[in-house]
This record gives sequence, structure tokens and C-alpha cells, in this order.
Amino acid sequence: MKKKIIGICICMLLIATALSVQAGWSEKTKLVASDGAANDRFGSAVDLDDNDAIVGAYFDDISGASNVGSAYVFTYSGAWSQQAKLTASDYAADDQFGTSIAISGDYAIVGAPFDDDSGTSSGSAYIFVRSGASWSQQAKIVAADAAAGDEFGISVDIDGNFAIVGAPGKSSNQGFAYVFVRSGSSWSQKGKLGATSSSHLGCSVSISEDTVVMGAYGTNSNTGAAHIYQFYNDSWWLKSKLTASDGGVSDMFGTSVSIDGDYVICGAPGYDISVADEGAAYIFEKPVGGWGDMTETKKITASDASSSDNFGMHVAICGYYTVISSPDDDDNGTASGSAYIFEKSTDWTQKVKLTASDGASQDYFGWSVSIIDNRVLVGAYTDDNSNGVDAGSAYVFDFINSPPTIPVITGPPNGKINTPYNYTFVSTDPDSDTLYYFVDWGDNTNTGWLGPFVSGYVLNGTHTWTNKGTYNIHCKAKDPYGAESEGTLSVTMPLSYEPPLHPFLLWLFNRFPHAFPILRNLLGY
Repeated sequence: MKKKIIGICICMLLIATALSVQAGWSEKTKLVASDGAANDRFGSAVDLDDNDAIVGAYFDDISGASNVGSAYVFTYSGAWSQQAKLTASDYAADDQFGTSIAISGDYAIVGAPFDDDSGTSSGSAYIFVRSGASWSQQAKIVAADAAAGDEFGISVDIDGNFAIVGAPGKSSNQGFAYVFVRSGSSWSQKGKLGATSSSHLGCSVSISEDTVVMGAYGTNSNTGAAHIYQFYNDSWWLKSKLTASDGGVSDMFGTSVSIDGDYVICGAPGYDISVADEGAAYIFEKPVGGWGDMTETKKITASDASSSDNFGMHVAICGYYTVISSPDDDDNGTASGSAYIFEKSTDWTQKVKLTASDGASQDYFGWSVSIIDNRVLVGAYTDDNSNGVDAGSAYVFDFINSPPTIPVITGPPNGKINTPYNYTFVSTDPDSDTLYYFVDWGDNTNTGWLGPFVSGYVLNGTHTWTNKGTYNIHCKAKDPYGAESEGTLSVTMPLSYEPPLHPFLLWLFNRFPHAFPILRNLLGY
């Protein structure tokens, strides 16, 4: 999925009534396959892009063949609806098409890691393109050196003209990732990426523009690692190897990875806090000089971590937010699952824990996660629903944010030039979020953004106008998520009227610029 670098502008979504509300994040709908059946495992993989969602069902049976797999595309236009069901043109039993998926604009990629074209479980991936509301297969891609056991397609991602496919079983589980580039309607291999010190590299992959990150959870006795490559001079170059600052054996750092802009997140579901496999995730930030010498910015754990939650099994990051899954969490029953949202603007602190409104034991809510702007998609691939036992489902959550109230500006509406005047500015936030203020004095000067301040904080400002006229003071109030409101106060400095002066008085005022203030005022000079 293309992880766009855009400012997060939260708006009130006028859509279906929320099923449950959790600190601003609202469960909006539950997606299921239109033709779903028991054991399809719909929700095995999920991805979001703008108003599109794609969901894998890697155990879907087709025409009597078991575990062929499929993927479903949903679109949002006031409500969510299924747009298409994607299947491989040459599907076969046990290919598990839909194990991994990604969507970017009008392109989607679906992995089938147990396809046997080049040997047992050599793997493949399929690229689909949309025209209008119809989807068609554009290409089937395989590694140039495909071999049995590669599991090519266990992970995939796509952004623009690049697609990346992981093959963690390649070379006796050393693992590699392959990059493909599109030219017109053709896709060709552009690089084979790997490191000799890795193990199961390509178990997870993510791409953002010209940069990719690949997990290698088996490195160093399953301590784990991740590798960053960047494309320039028509080649892919290794820029950095990521490891956890406190990594240990069996942490499985790199089981999941995600990149967006200057940030990378890596999951380590085997990390032990006080007992086994509570899990952790690590944020890395791109240094000013580039992707080399990456340093760990933040280590994240769940506020209510417990044994075998496997927090960090899947991760996704976009803009201000990251979502981290904990599919073995037991809040709604054994392995009912959960997902946590952390916010960048507050130093990556936990904002909310998401669970399904109808969560139950063995749903594994959080088996897959995705995030785009103010929307999260969470897969629960063994949810029992109207389609049958383990049919699977996916849940959409949206962030509902109210903008601050219109700032009230208080102060004198008129005055004289070259005289300082005091004004106050105040706004409140319906969600009790902190606020930032921006004051434009109407004379091409402003305060810049000030804050953060608590909701209801009264900002004091002093300003002097040097020219006569009418000015509009504008005050904007903004919450941490980008929602703004604006207030205005018109201020008038008396219009200029300078009666003709006798040459002697003109000479006198110019000769003694600070004398005769009363006379100057009376004459408007």
C-alpha cells in the first residue's frame, strides 16, 4: 500500500452510527465476504488505501479445490461495499492466494506463497489493475531464480511503480526480497535484496516511495533484525540494519515491519517483559543525513501486557499514528485479540486499545492490521459469523474528531496608530484536546503557531499598528490532529486626515519631531 505523507486533517464522518466508541476511535463497520463460507479465514491479511480496503481469505475453496485462496476489494462512499473478488487465473489447491495483500491506487498485489510452479511452495504473486469499478489480473510475477521452498509471496507491498515480494525460505531460509518495476502494463524484476547474515529475511516487507524495509525474524537465534534499502542510480542499496536496543533470543524482532515517510516500526512479538511473549514494537526515525546509521527512537509495549499476547505480531504506521496487533490477547475470551493505537504527537504514547464489539474466544482479532490517515482496518481471520465457523471478518475503525470552538477575540475595536493594545484569545476543544493558537494581526504580521495549551486557555497578545486603516485580526485554534477553527475581530485605526499645514508649522514639526504633542494631535499630524 502506498503510505502517503500527508497531514492528518480529521473531519467528522457522517456515516453509519458507531457500534462502539473508544476515546475517539469508533468501530464503523464489520466486513465479511459476500460469498464467504466456513474456514475461509477472511481477514488473513488486510490493507487500506484512501477509500479502498482489500482483505485476503487464504483458505477459500474454489470449484472444489481446497485452500485456493482469494481476496476481496471494498470501497467506501458513504458506506462500505464489496467491489470485487480477486482470484488467480491459474489457481490451484493449497496455493493460499491471499496470505499477503497490498493496494495502492488502482493496483493491488496478492501473494500465493505455496504455489508450486517452480517447485513445491516456490510461490508467486499476482498484480491486479482496476479500470472503473472492474478489476483484472495484469501479471503473475515469480522470482528469476525461483526454487522449491522459497515461499515467495509470504509478504508483499506495492507503491507507485514498485512492488516488493518476500521469499523467507530462499537459500535454506536465509531469505530474500525481490523488487519489481512496472513499465506500461508489464512488470519486471528490478532487484534481489538480501544479506548473508540474515535468517528468514522477507518474512515481512514494506515500501514507501524509493525505500523498502524487510524483516528477518530468524537472525541471531531468532533475536531478529530488519534491513533498509533505498533506490538510487538505478539500483537498490543497503542503507541500514535495524536491531532492538535490548533484543534477546527468540524476540523475533522483524516479524512485522512498516515504513511511512521518515519512520519505521518493527514488531517483536516474542519479547519478554516479565513473562514470555508479551511482545514489543520499536520505532526508528530517519536521521537528517539519510537512512544510514538509524537509531531507535521509541520502544513500545502495551499498557496491559500479559503472557503470550504476542503484541507486535503485525504493525502498520501512517502519519501521526501506528497500530500494533496483539492477536492472542484474552480480553474477550482466549485469543480473542486486540489492537493498540499509539500517537506520534505525544511521543508515541498509547491512545486506545481496540477490540471487536462482538469479540469472542479464538477470533484472533489483530491477525492483520492496516492504517491510513484516520482509519484502521483489523482482521479477525477465525471469527465465526453468518458465513460459518472460522469464516473470518475485518473491522473498520475511524477516528471521529470535533474541531475546536471558534476563538473569541476580546479587545478594543479601534484606537490610534503607534499605540500598543492588548487582546485575549480563547477557544475550547469538545474532545478536551490540547490546542495551538495562530494570530494574524491583519498587517502582514503574525505570531506563528503557539502552544500546546490546555483547552480553554486564554492567550494574551499585544500589538501596535503603525499605519491608519481597518484591520481584521484572525485567530486560528487547532487541535493535535489538524482540525481548525477561526475567529475574526475588525479593528480600526482612525482614518488619516492631515489638514494643510502652514509652512512654518511644517518646518517646526520637522525641526522638533518630538515636541508639541497636543498641537500635533489636534492637527492630526
